[in-house]
Amino acid sequence: MSEYKRNKAMIVCILAVVVGGAALSGWLAYTGGWMGFGWGNSPTTTFQFMLQEDNPPSSAVVIVQLDVGTVNVTFTDSPDLVYLFEVEVPNATLQTQGVPTIQSDNGVYILNYTVATVNLVLGNSSRYVIGAEVDTGDVAIDIGKSANVTEVFVTMTTGNVDLTISDDAPLQDRVDVSIRITTGNVNLTVRLPAGVGGWYLGSVDDEDITLEGSRWTRSGGFYITPDYDEAATKLKIVVTLQTGHVTALLG
Repeated sequence: MSEYKRNKAMIVCILAVVVGGAALSGWLAYTGGWMGFGWGNSPTTTFQFMLQEDNPPSSAVVIVQLDVGTVNVTFTDSPDLVYLFEVEVPNATLQTQGVPTIQSDNGVYILNYTVATVNLVLGNSSRYVIGAEVDTGDVAIDIGKSANVTEVFVTMTTGNVDLTISDDAPLQDRVDVSIRITTGNVNLTVRLPAGVGGWYLGSVDDEDITLEGSRWTRSGGFYITPDYDEAATKLKIVVTLQTGHVTALLG
């Protein structure tokens, strides 16, 4: 990981306070489905954390750690953006836990908080390792035409993961994806870019796999494209789920 100096200050601002209904207490209601957490009429505060660089680092590690909540990761065509976090926190949590912060150390950026909805937007100059570590909640990651990733990992105790990789994603070299859940559901939509070899293994009893086109074939307990070993760019996906269901489209 390259070393660099920041040349622009991190911007931290409170965007809004939404007031209404009774104060949040105890566990938040889980409504199910993708992005199933909602604060209802409970008052929340949204914080924004943004880091821009004239010369972004060649690589960056961005990790979100939550006890309860939602993580949504997308990319944008912005050459100077390292990250943009929008963090919505119930006011009751804010009173006991304080304001969320981004920990930074030599290109590693970590948001560690208890209860929140997190929208994370990343730029397209750095190569990213993206991590989501959530005890209970939902995670959605969209790897599209502006995404520059080398690794994605998600670990959860209970919850849902929705991962999309589109055929215009500029994948390079080797990209590793690891999803580990104790109890929950995983929804994968993977359409390989041209020239990228794919390998997928699901360690789960309940799994529905749809093969789109003719690139993927089943080999024993895993799925692979015939060009995987020779491909200059490789995508490897491993899903480990103790209890739950995996739905995957491989194209």
